[in-house]
Amino acid sequence: DEVKVLIKNYPDEIQFQEILADLYGYNKQGELAKKTLLDIIKNDPTAGGANLKMAKVAILEKDIAASIQYARVAFAVKEHPIDSKMELMFIYFDYSNSHPEILPQLEELASILALIHQEDAKGYSVYGDVLNTENKFAEARAQYKKAVAITPSKHLIWQEILSIDARLSDYDALIADSEKCLSLFPTIPSFYYFNGIGHHQKKQYAQAIEALEAGVTLVIDDKQASGQFYAALGDAYNGIGNNKRSDDNYDQALKLNPDDSYVLNNYSYFLSLRGDKLQKAKEMAERVNKLNPNTPSYQDTYAWILYKLQEYQEAKSWLDKALAGGGNS
Repeated sequence: DEVKVLIKNYPDEIQFQEILADLYGYNKQGELAKKTLLDIIKNDPTAGGANLKMAKVAILEKDIAASIQYARVAFAVKEHPIDSKMELMFIYFDYSNSHPEILPQLEELASILALIHQEDAKGYSVYGDVLNTENKFAEARAQYKKAVAITPSKHLIWQEILSIDARLSDYDALIADSEKCLSLFPTIPSFYYFNGIGHHQKKQYAQAIEALEAGVTLVIDDKQASGQFYAALGDAYNGIGNNKRSDDNYDQALKLNPDDSYVLNNYSYFLSLRGDKLQKAKEMAERVNKLNPNTPSYQDTYAWILYKLQEYQEAKSWLDKALAGGGNS
């Protein structure tokens, strides 16, 4: 009743009408709330608050197309705060998990946010999230970098940047970006891991080992992460020809994660190249093929080990399987 008096005395103040719509909602008078919001939009189609609220109403009515249309208008209103828009974007994201066909529309909404709220990292971050979900990795990375240029302290965004560097095999960028991260977040293990991977891929094994040895000491109560560090150290020590340290790290990785196919395959292959511990290599190769049947690269490794053991007929059989499965290397 008080709000209705305010509306009567100040008919041009949209905020009072929006409050009335909220109060109708709180009192479970949904139709009156909706009518009030639609009246606001009829009088002012660009009313950011009313369009945003109608976008939420449309979601409750399971009309996503209408919701997104209202959101387009609301997102373009700079005066309306970004946080309430982000709340709506998260709802759309959840919906897109089962309805990926709306991702192009989410990309459009995110681009509006980034354009309208250029001073806020959130807009660039959510834009990057949408592009990343669409597998537009280079474009996503560009948006994430805009976000951290505004707010460098967002370590989760940096994590996405490094993941994309690695996915794109852009190892120069991976090294450079991870070094920035290490200066900002010297106690986060994953940044040492990415730095080590970047150096390893550039065959800079000493730098890789330095980063990985530093990072593994920071991992606490996480077998998966520790295993990844030891696996990478196994690769790096193999790169400099330190077979004992390589084997020790692979053994440690398998102690933590006995079914790690990557380690089982690499470890067994490197042993076979050296002609060392071939029976152990054979057992690991057998295990990885049981875990991953019909995988040509793993079949090829097993065949090579059998060849080294002079089990030629069996080796040929496994090579035939690899070829039949598409392994045309």
